[in-house]
Amino acid sequence: MSQKTEIEQQIGEKLYAKMMGNYGYMIYSRRDVDLYDPETRTEQYTWLLNQLEKFHLAFGPRVKELESIISEPSG
Repeated sequence: MSQKTEIEQQIGEKLYAKMMGNYGYMIYSRRDVDLYDPETRTEQYTWLLNQLEKFHLAFGPRVKELESIISEPSG
């Protein structure tokens, strides 16, 4: 959450966060669409693919950084 503004700028849109019990947050973006409209299906898939790529670029390095902090020997 401390990097929310920076991540939103990197992704290019507002993100939403929902607390998931003791597991942390679910972070997502939203778009209103008619899932049953076949004429917009290609556009929906393109948007989803673009979102996945943006999330990977924004969160991938942050997750790797967390992994390195967790795996460092204490002492």
